Amino acid sequence: MAGSGFHILDHWHGPHGVLVAHTDGVHEYRQLELEGDNDGIWPPQPNVEVKIDPDWRIDGVPESYLDPDSVTGTSPSAGRGGLGPVFKDEQNAFVRTLPNYGLGSWLRDDAAESDSRVIAFFRKRPDADRGEFDGFVQRLGRIFLEAGLLEVRVQTYSPYNPDIWLTYNVEHDNPAEREYHAAIIVAGPDRASIEEVLQSEEIAKTGPDQQKYFLAVHAYAGAIPELLAGSGIALRNGIPLVARGMWILP
Repeated sequence: MAGSGFHILDHWHGPHGVLVAHTDGVHEYRQLELEGDNDGIWPPQPNVEVKIDPDWRIDGVPESYLDPDSVTGTSPSAGRGGLGPVFKDEQNAFVRTLPNYGLGSWLRDDAAESDSRVIAFFRKRPDADRGEFDGFVQRLGRIFLEAGLLEVRVQTYSPYNPDIWLTYNVEHDNPAEREYHAAIIVAGPDRASIEEVLQSEEIAKTGPDQQKYFLAVHAYAGAIPELLAGSGIALRNGIPLVARGMWILP
């Protein structure tokens, strides 16, 4: 089972990351360690939760961009070359992981290792149309793109299903009121450049649609991601499958 925060980071960046990076069909795998004092930096909106609950704060986010025709083994029993070794290893570091599958798109990916990043998670209102919600998240991504940020990645997730990632001795409970349905990852030369866009008139103008589609937006400042496999280039002209997880310290 998971030990100290240091042990989790050490194992995540080391042996566990190597296992994922060497899985068949993984075009890109990177790890984003999030800042420990995140309270949420998304601009306030009426009836939209932007403050991050400290009891459910995310500590790390692994991103895997997969070729859905190449990934072999999507169950804990999968053998070598599939995800079996990854599934079995999670208990060595994590207490809870919250996996999501969906579609990912790179709108721009020119960021360097020294750049600052923010990842915003979006929770859909129960009565909002899913297609319209996804389209609005893509529109927000284009605002960040047109503002000249160095990296813009948009991810939309399939309905949460813990059965696709039933790893051993790890919790996967994710109450419906805490589920996320999409995310945007952006990078700039520094955090101020990202916050300038967040506070811009272009984002402010989307306020009515934010209130229409979003129940919550939790925006985390993050550390430099550690790239352990690939660059994603092979799939940038197509539609990659993104497997995004979150883990939470005990």
